[in-house]
Amino acid sequence: MKNYLKSLAADKPFIEYKLACRPVYVYWLFVVSYLALIYYLSSLSEIGGIPGFFYQLEGFDKLAHLIEYGILGWLLYRAFRYASPYSKYASVLAVIFATLYGISDEFHQSFVPGRVPDVYDAVFNSGGAILAQLLSIRKDMQLEAVRGKENNS
Repeated sequence: MKNYLKSLAADKPFIEYKLACRPVYVYWLFVVSYLALIYYLSSLSEIGGIPGFFYQLEGFDKLAHLIEYGILGWLLYRAFRYASPYSKYASVLAVIFATLYGISDEFHQSFVPGRVPDVYDAVFNSGGAILAQLLSIRKDMQLEAVRGKENNS
């Protein structure tokens, strides 16, 4: 096991080494917990605690979907990147999974009294996941640049 961890850390910065050393189930535990939270919130007829004036703001609902699924996309990216044999395809898999879950969430809302499924919500769900991937890829590119400078020094 120690040799495996050493091989993981051989050419990775400290932060990636720490992420690679976490138990695999931790990443997926965050994903599953967040999926359960989304499901729970979608099953409510009204979400308490959010002042009514937010719902009157134009686009608040879409912004909420963008943020909600952006977080899911980021959690999925981390799980696929650091706790999956498919790390090379982490961004693509995260977007696909988040999009499919967003579509199923909108379908689920069709059975909840007071909730209505909306195609545009599903589009913003996918958009949030895509935005999270773009930010994650940018962060990875910055880490690669830092790693390149460290190796050249």
